[in-house]
Amino acid sequence: MKITRITTHPHQRRLPCIATIGNFDGLHLGHMELFKKTLELSREKGCKSIVITFDPDVHSYFHKDKAEHLTTLQERKMLFEKLDFDELILMAFNDELCHTSKEDFIDQYLLKLNIDTLVVGFDFTYGAHPQGYAQDLLDSEINTVVIPELQIDGAKVSSTRIRDLVAKGKLEEVNRLLGRPYFQIGTVVKGNQIGRTMGFPTANVSYEEDKMLLPIGVYAAKIHIDDRVFATMVNIGRKPTIFEHHSIWVEAHILDFDENIYGKTVCLEYLSYLRPEVKFASMEELKEQLRKDVNSTREYFKCMIY
Repeated sequence: MKITRITTHPHQRRLPCIATIGNFDGLHLGHMELFKKTLELSREKGCKSIVITFDPDVHSYFHKDKAEHLTTLQERKMLFEKLDFDELILMAFNDELCHTSKEDFIDQYLLKLNIDTLVVGFDFTYGAHPQGYAQDLLDSEINTVVIPELQIDGAKVSSTRIRDLVAKGKLEEVNRLLGRPYFQIGTVVKGNQIGRTMGFPTANVSYEEDKMLLPIGVYAAKIHIDDRVFATMVNIGRKPTIFEHHSIWVEAHILDFDENIYGKTVCLEYLSYLRPEVKFASMEELKEQLRKDVNSTREYFKCMIY
């Protein structure tokens, strides 16, 4: 998949394309309706399929340090590649774009990309303030397909709804609305290796500052290492039994695994919440609970093919 960055008005493109545009945080089931239609039209018309998203995105532009994302840019790139788009355009949401009128956004951005058909969600907005809405595009020079609202359990599937569920730790509902497990990409970094001395070695997985983590607790998960997948027990927490004050760590105890994976990029897929993080009275109590957690994780995976 080709990746193109646009920081100002794009150059005029020669070949037509079928495109969809949006923030696409989470790439949830609502977004998938847009992607399916875009790829379907691309095949029918023999045009390249293009997905346009923003870097930084609109939320980050307006909220700066407070932005929390269901998917980081790296994670979105990975998902777009799996969907088999021909090109990903990263459009900078900067002061220039923020203050662009709806007419100029069409003339100076969309038309220059030579979009044969643009697929948007029913709630897509564009132009300063914003001024333009999805329905307005139907009256523009661009052939536009507006995808209607997707509802599950009587409510719209949206990134906002899913972020609220992540904050509440409702993992099963989150995964249902995403259509896949909530996941995190990170690098395995060195920790204090206390887990190894206790017989429970862990891979400490880094995370980007704007990544929305699940609530503190213990989870059953899968970890993807290169082309392999392993059952994993993950603790998201501050290690209160060992430290008085500590930042949040993501530690993965990979079942039946003993390899050096420092520096590797891995993907954690969260499948089930096991228990909250607890401060134990002793290290022995902690070790006993970890044994139970490993057994709970094994039980979870017992009937699964992974």
